[in-house]
Amino acid sequence: MTATGLFFPATAQLTPDQCALIYNGKSEASRELAMNYAGARSIPRDQMLALDAPLRESVTRADYDRLAATIRAFLAGEAMSRRDIRCLVTFYDVPLKVEAVKPDESDVRQADALALRRSALESDWTGKLKEASAALPPRVQALVDRDVAADRDDPALRTNRLLRRWWEHGKTLPVEEQPDERRRLMKWIGEVQGLTAILAATNGADASDLRTDGLERTRQEAARAEAEIARGMASLPGEPAFDRWIAALQTSRGLAGAVQLLTQRIESLTPTDSEGAFDSELALVLHEDVSLTRWTANPACMFNPVAPIAPAESPRILMVARIDAPTPALARRLITDALAVEKSGLTGTFYIDARGLKDGAYCEYDDDLRMLATWTRTHTKLAVALDDRPEVFAEGSAPDAALYCGWYSLAKYVPALKPRPGAVGFHIASFELASLRREDKPYWCAGLLRDGFAATLGPTSEPYLTAFPRPTAFFALLMSGELTLVECYWRTNPMLSWRMALIGDPLYRPFARNPQYPLRTALESLQPKGGQAASP
Repeated sequence: MTATGLFFPATAQLTPDQCALIYNGKSEASRELAMNYAGARSIPRDQMLALDAPLRESVTRADYDRLAATIRAFLAGEAMSRRDIRCLVTFYDVPLKVEAVKPDESDVRQADALALRRSALESDWTGKLKEASAALPPRVQALVDRDVAADRDDPALRTNRLLRRWWEHGKTLPVEEQPDERRRLMKWIGEVQGLTAILAATNGADASDLRTDGLERTRQEAARAEAEIARGMASLPGEPAFDRWIAALQTSRGLAGAVQLLTQRIESLTPTDSEGAFDSELALVLHEDVSLTRWTANPACMFNPVAPIAPAESPRILMVARIDAPTPALARRLITDALAVEKSGLTGTFYIDARGLKDGAYCEYDDDLRMLATWTRTHTKLAVALDDRPEVFAEGSAPDAALYCGWYSLAKYVPALKPRPGAVGFHIASFELASLRREDKPYWCAGLLRDGFAATLGPTSEPYLTAFPRPTAFFALLMSGELTLVECYWRTNPMLSWRMALIGDPLYRPFARNPQYPLRTALESLQPKGGQAASP
């Protein structure tokens, strides 16, 4: 499959009527910006929502949940539900961050009790793995060990690899021995992964050789167990309903499923790393059961360099961008500059600030910046200035800037860049979007916007390096001129419900009038190889 067919069509799809505008009803500046943008982009006024939000940059999780419920109700309304809303646009004075959850003592006690029960189930699961492995020939055991490699202590991975090797081993046995081996395998699947896994494994075949009396009875028993799971979801350790809930979990989803759901309950009570960017949380606003622990992998991302902390099983996510800046006047300029540059095309110099790294954990991202410089020189008419030294560009040393990407000057903005109107750029460092208002902290996002950039992105708190879009991918899509700013970001942003946010007109296409190459050229260079996208 080609990259174009795999990821998205070869032309920009987001249109103004697919955007819903979210402003703070307590702020006249926020309302005026939203009205201005609606008029500039011909967005229907009934696609605007006023939030009753606190007038501060960070809000509690309870505040966010209340505001998210308002947005869900708005999108589910009679008028909006008939429209294909794909992007939310937040405005000046809409909160920037969601604070970490602070569990109370009762939550901690309940989480501790759940953890004790989970530990017992994990022990049973590990025992089942050891028993099954010991019963297989040494050569099969060796294959499983090779498959899991450094992750040999991950029971979920070992379970999946053991099942695959066991199944392959069963097919090598004499024909007369295969039915008994299959029964042993299915019995083990039932214990470790539950009846739902058995039903999936049989794929509609006759189930008379399983531990139930046939396929229909297996389905009925799984349905009864799932009903009990739904009833007992809020039950507490020590209650009879909780014991029934655990038994139903083991029946339908096995030891592995019981451990997984207990883990989710524990994390919902005492989530770790639960602070996030307001906009990143809004990407999953249509999902009411999102894990608050760390991130959810973005299924729309062209590559994902991180293992998902929580799987994004549904593709129903929303793109989100924010029109915001240190002042309302600067925020308005993001709109006017975008509209003006779309008529003429963005020109100037692409400033790329690598660090000269040759080895170590961060070298991969430094290599990416150097590859971006090579790509831009080879495929575009833009001038390129690559700094491959540890120091960032010096103050005032980068005139006529059209694009910028570099690192690493943590919360210490250096006003090196003199941007052209409509310039797009970001600095790879932690906390650079922790605030747009604080004048005592020289964050890069606020600094770039003050100095004239029309779009940037950054983290509201420590995001880990892999949370940033790969510069090669983001800018390769942007310079094609065929995708909007928010589409370029959303197709390269690895994590949702996390700490990264995009600032700028989501519909902005800086190279609409002067595309540097066809989008297909970028997509073919980024086509996944070995599970990840290549760099141009």
